[in-house]
Amino acid sequence: MLTERLQKIKNLIEKSNTVFDVGTDHGYVPISLIKENRAAKVIAADINEGPLKNADKNIRLAGLSDYIDLRLGSGLVPMKNGEADTVIIAGMGGILIADILKESCDKTTSVEKFILQPMYSQEILRKYLIDNSFEIIKEHLVRENEKIYNIIEAVPGKEKRCYESECFLKLGHPDIIERDETFFMYIEKRKKHTEKLYENLKKAKQPKEQELLSVKQILDDLEKYYA
Repeated sequence: MLTERLQKIKNLIEKSNTVFDVGTDHGYVPISLIKENRAAKVIAADINEGPLKNADKNIRLAGLSDYIDLRLGSGLVPMKNGEADTVIIAGMGGILIADILKESCDKTTSVEKFILQPMYSQEILRKYLIDNSFEIIKEHLVRENEKIYNIIEAVPGKEKRCYESECFLKLGHPDIIERDETFFMYIEKRKKHTEKLYENLKKAKQPKEQELLSVKQILDDLEKYYA
């Protein structure tokens, strides 16, 4: 029922009183959280009625309507302040996730943990978190078919680590990334992509010195921090 990506997200929640799932789609994650006793209650929200109807059908078939509350609305808007200790925002772009957090910034301090899974623009989301009183405590990578996805665990509070390297924003801080087979596959892929970019920049008729230096620094940091 759950893809590898959603399985990983679900497994990051060990014991929660109430999980708020943004963009719940078919409601599969909330169903699994209740079935496995990882959450006592789940609030499953979506901006569109169609997915909520699908989720409602699946939840009723699972006999879990008393444990999963369905709400229509955008982002964290349907969540009351202090209502959930864990928030999942997955399957969206990093900019949109940052916008969702910004839109409901008054509610975020009452949440104990955020599980964020940006599909792209990860560096923009990391920058937003660091600049807006969130601490990134752990990063994970999960492979689904031929794609590798980032999963960020964050909590309210001041970031303790230094993100002085552009590489850290792009790939995640090396001190907190889960280092497994998928991690090394991901780093090798990013390294090859960056090497190709660097060679293409050098071959340009009018190479931009600053851009060359920036890409070279990323290559150096890949070797230094992620090997």
